[in-house]
Amino acid sequence: MPEKRFYRTKLIPMKLAKAKDVGHDISYQDIAEATELSYMTVHRYATKQIPRPDYETVARLATYFGVPIEEFVYEETDPGQIVGEATATA
Repeated sequence: MPEKRFYRTKLIPMKLAKAKDVGHDISYQDIAEATELSYMTVHRYATKQIPRPDYETVARLATYFGVPIEEFVYEETDPGQIVGEATATA
């Protein structure tokens, strides 16, 4: 049986870094409106494991933060086990 794959995004650290750059808090609703995604989608990609990330959703979020997709999303092979770098670059 193939190993399950789970993905997470760096949305939260990138949201904090962008807020620091612009000088004010950025809400999930702000991101949702700017990317034309729903609030719930943004929240889920920020806080949950994503078994099958949607390419367009990830592309919109990565574009919003000005980073390549590969820098925005990372793989977890088992819940809690990170494969790749999980911190935002400044």
